[in-house]
Amino acid sequence: SIEHYSKWFDYALAQNPDTTFMVALAWGTHLYKADEKRLNNLKKGPSRLYEALIVKLRKKYPRNAVLYCPYGLGTYELIDRFNQGKLPGIKFLLNPDRKTRQLSRKNNEQIFNDELGHVGELVAKLGALLWLKTLYDLDLSTVPPQRAKGLPGIDLNEIAETVSKRIEPFNTKGTGNGGREKAKPREE
Repeated sequence: SIEHYSKWFDYALAQNPDTTFMVALAWGTHLYKADEKRLNNLKKGPSRLYEALIVKLRKKYPRNAVLYCPYGLGTYELIDRFNQGKLPGIKFLLNPDRKTRQLSRKNNEQIFNDELGHVGELVAKLGALLWLKTLYDLDLSTVPPQRAKGLPGIDLNEIAETVSKRIEPFNTKGTGNGGREKAKPREE
């Protein structure tokens, strides 16, 4: 809730009144068994949180940038691509055979490492690119090609660019000072 976030924000501002904040939103749990209806609902979560929390935080803290990075959208994009057969080298969301799951994990053949939804290198690298784009407005075409070990056919830069276009509207000018505009000067 805004009350809980405000405690953290207020503490940070007491240490540095020029703090820039970023609220990040990961992916849901147990996605290896999620059906299309649940996935579609989860994809709407970032917009709901934006309206329920981010807009209010930006209004309450108008002198500080409040960035929003729902990087979990990257995981949903990977699931969609897997379901469409567009993730070469990925054999499972989660290998259902517990006896061979560790080998699948080691070989980066699955998106998730366990039932809860811990992830491996593929999702971690994609998330890092999305954080870089959100925090620094980095042109992802300038970043050396990112690949997960054993998955040369998966272009993480391209996937991050696709997903960042969904994240960008949450942080553009016109969304309060959460975008790249300068915070309002403080009156002394």
